[in-house]
Amino acid sequence: FYKNVYASIGDEQSLSQNLSTFSSHVKRIGEIMDVATSDDLVLLDELATGTSPEEGEALALAIATYLLNNSISSVISSHYSRLKEFAYSRSGIINASMAFDEKKLTPLYEYHEEVPGRSYGLVVAKRFGIKEEVIKDAESFLSDGVYDFESTIGKLRNEIRTLELERTELEKERAALLKKEAELDKKLKRQSEAEEDFKLTKNERLEKEINEAIATLDTLVKSALASGAKAHEIIAVRDEIKKLGKENKKEVKTPAKDFELGDYVEVKKLHVKGEITRIRGEEYTVTLASGKILKVSASDLEITERTKRKSTPTITVKGLEEDLTSVKPEINVIGMRVEEALNVIGPYLDRALLKRYPSVRIIHGFGTGALRRGIHDYLAKLSFVKSYTLAGEYEGQGGATIVTF
Repeated sequence: FYKNVYASIGDEQSLSQNLSTFSSHVKRIGEIMDVATSDDLVLLDELATGTSPEEGEALALAIATYLLNNSISSVISSHYSRLKEFAYSRSGIINASMAFDEKKLTPLYEYHEEVPGRSYGLVVAKRFGIKEEVIKDAESFLSDGVYDFESTIGKLRNEIRTLELERTELEKERAALLKKEAELDKKLKRQSEAEEDFKLTKNERLEKEINEAIATLDTLVKSALASGAKAHEIIAVRDEIKKLGKENKKEVKTPAKDFELGDYVEVKKLHVKGEITRIRGEEYTVTLASGKILKVSASDLEITERTKRKSTPTITVKGLEEDLTSVKPEINVIGMRVEEALNVIGPYLDRALLKRYPSVRIIHGFGTGALRRGIHDYLAKLSFVKSYTLAGEYEGQGGATIVTF
C-alpha cells in the first residue's frame, strides 16, 4: 500500500490565476515532485502537453527520468513516441496500453502489458470527414521514425488481437475436449461395472448349476458302482465337474500399474500367489505361502484378493469311504492264473484310483513270465493308466510291476 497518491489529471487552467493549461499542469507536477517519495504513487495524465511537441516531449522524458531515479512509483499516460521508446531503454519501467478497435473507433477495454499504445489521430480525422488528400499530406509530413514506429505498433497490436482470439477459440476447444474426456471416463466406468456385475451373476449361476450336478452325481455314484460301472469312468466325470467348478470360482483379478510392499499378487506365468516383501527398482520379491521366494518384474504381476476360495464340493457315498480304508498301495497275485489274477486286479485298480493313489505295485513273481505278460496286456488297454514298468532293484525288480495312474 502507498502512503499518498498524487495526481495531475485533466485540464487545470485557471483564469483567476492567469494560468494556461500547460502552466497549471507543470505547476501541479512541480508541487508533486516536491513532496512525493518512494512510499507514494504518482498519476500523470498526458504528461507535458500544451506546449510545443519537441519541448513537451523533452520535458516528459526528464520528469519520467526523475521519478525513476528516485524510485517513485508512477503511472504516466502520453502520446509521445520517444517516451514510449524510453520504456524499452531503461529497466524499472514498462510500456502498457489499452486495446482499440480501429474499424469501429471504440475502446475494447483490454489491458496489454509490454505493448505501447499508438496514436489514432489521423485515423479518427479521416473517419470524421477530413479529406483523403489532407490525410495523405499529413502522413507525408510525419517523420520517418515516428511513422515507422506507429506503424510497427499498429501491426503488433493487430497480431496480439488475432492471437488472443485464437487463444479464446483454443480454450473453448480444450474445454469441449475435457468435457468429452470426462463423459468417456464415465461411460467406461459404467461399462466396467456392468461387466463385473455380469461376471458375478454368471459365476453365481454356474456355481449353482455345478452344485446341483454334483449333488445329483453323488446320488448316482453308488448305483453306478452297483451296476458294474468302472471307478475310473466315474472319477473322470467327477474331475471334469470339479475342474469346471474351480475355473468358475477363480477370483476376478485387477491389473495394477503400481505395486506396494504388502500387496497380495499373483505371478501370472506360474499361476501362484504370494505377498510382495521387497521392491528394488523394477524388481519385485514375492514370498509364497510355502516360503518360496520369487523375483519378478511388474509386468508379471497382478493384484488379487487375499480371500479363501470355497472348497469345491466332493463326492461321497456312504459306505464307499469305509470300503477304501482296506485298499493298500500294492496287491499280490503270485500263484494265480492270468484270468483269476485279472479278476482281482480290475476291482483293485478301481478302488486304488478312488483312494487317489498316484501309483500302485502289482506283485506277480517271476515264474514263466506268462502272468506278467497277461497283466501287462491288460494294463495297456486301460485309459486311466498313464504308464507301467517293472519294479526297481528294491521293489521286486522283474517280479513286480509299478502302475502309475
